[in-house]
Amino acid sequence: MNTKEKIKLYILSLMFLFVMVIFLSINIEPPSSDSELKYNIAIYYILSNWLPILMLFSIIYCEFIRREFDFELNGSASDSLLVIDCKSENYEHLSFLATYIVPFAGLNFDSPLKLLAYLFLLVVIGIIFVRTDKYYTNPTLSIYGYKLYRATLADHVSHYHSVIVITKHDLKKGQNIAYKFISEDVCFARKINND
Repeated sequence: MNTKEKIKLYILSLMFLFVMVIFLSINIEPPSSDSELKYNIAIYYILSNWLPILMLFSIIYCEFIRREFDFELNGSASDSLLVIDCKSENYEHLSFLATYIVPFAGLNFDSPLKLLAYLFLLVVIGIIFVRTDKYYTNPTLSIYGYKLYRATLADHVSHYHSVIVITKHDLKKGQNIAYKFISEDVCFARKINND
């Protein structure tokens, strides 16, 4: 997975932050009686809600990224691998959410300088997210039914140790999975019926 794709998954991981910012920053107060915009209500609400509008477009972009990710992962998969051992890593989603998203709930979005500081912080977090290959710890993917496992996988030639497996299925020892590596130690898997 190239850096551009990792950045997209980071943006996708912020989807619920965007929703939270809408609720924290939306302005439904009518214009004051001395406001020049009191006669043009639409312009008043657009100008006073520019941040929630931007967040709405960001959410739409996140949905586009999610569908693109689903489409990519539903494409062709390689041969099958046998699950030798696996354990759930779903707590990684909660760690990301608690560490990077929830703290923004207490922030104030009314100052341009604060917004720039928050944007800078999100960029720094994004750089860390991409450089440490933690793009799979994405709480948005969890909401859409994806699960994380750390597994040892094998085929007739190789063993793959400590691979992060992203799947919509429950993974168990002894299962065969169709796989698609999306980076060196992260793969997407679909279960193959062992009948």
